[in-house]
Amino acid sequence: TLFILLEGLLDVLIERDGQARKVAMIEPGQCFGEMSLLTGEHRSATVISATDSVVYEISKEPIIHIMRNRPELAEGLSRVLAHRQLVTSQALEPHAVGEENEVFESFAGQLLHRMRDFLGASRLYSAK
Repeated sequence: TLFILLEGLLDVLIERDGQARKVAMIEPGQCFGEMSLLTGEHRSATVISATDSVVYEISKEPIIHIMRNRPELAEGLSRVLAHRQLVTSQALEPHAVGEENEVFESFAGQLLHRMRDFLGASRLYSAK
């Protein structure tokens, strides 16, 4: 499932070498859990509430329905996912490769392919 934060603040933690490390903060209007929902990967981070919070949960089927009606969203989401992955990599390893355009575009393309495989390209891009 994917979660959308409506109110509050959430901390994003990733465990490295037995230590939980804060890598980001989620603010109202932002989402989390999208990588797992869109690619089927195991969740790689823990999200905890920093303040009282309200979140909505969206499962896979409504997302497929939305993307069937708006297939361009898959490309946009792949770019959001690529950006988040690169920011997280930088937070964990400051010496990691930055967000050079070539690296970013390649990663976004890979994610789009994985999303189409996991969600079923024929289901997403069938004629209306």
